[in-house]
Amino acid sequence: MNTWLGAFLTLETSVAAIGLLSWKDGIFNHAQMLARYGSSRGLPFINHGGMWGDALIVSPVIATLISRYADHWSTTLIFWCAVIGVLVSMGMHNLYSGSALQNAFPDCLVLPQGVRPGGVLHVGYFAAVFAVLLLFFFCTPDVIPLDAVVVSIAFSAHMGLGVIQPALHVGDKSIWSPDVIGVAGVVWFLLWIAAARIYFFPNLHF
Repeated sequence: MNTWLGAFLTLETSVAAIGLLSWKDGIFNHAQMLARYGSSRGLPFINHGGMWGDALIVSPVIATLISRYADHWSTTLIFWCAVIGVLVSMGMHNLYSGSALQNAFPDCLVLPQGVRPGGVLHVGYFAAVFAVLLLFFFCTPDVIPLDAVVVSIAFSAHMGLGVIQPALHVGDKSIWSPDVIGVAGVVWFLLWIAAARIYFFPNLHF
């Protein structure tokens, strides 16, 4: 099995497992959500744009980065980027949980008081993704500039699916707390700053 396929299958298996845990948790689709919560207003797994973005955008992009650039990453760099990824992921899901508390409707990943079983797995998924992005943007020599631009475009699209689509699905553009919107904006900005750094200063890296 080649590197790309192994990474891709690992990531996609994680997304599928989140879906399975959502099914067991009674929030995979609207029918389950209606039966458990008595309401069809919410974000079950199958209707969450972020989950589709993970499966169709994030997993193949991250697998491509691993297959092309992993040989440049030392064990030490991987370790520290993974630590940062875990901390960022935990913080992001905590903010996400705060939005669930604010809006009080069912969500396939979080509860008002914390994360669901599928959300726990998504913490790990997002941590791995964030770690690879750190390694790619800041720790890799000889990055192909076009790759950096494509990655930024892909993750901008994913953020649209993860933030805008849920608001449209629920029918309430204010479902996210200002903190979530602020963090999404900062991440989007940093993505493009990192891509510009690679494009204009390709030899500047850790």
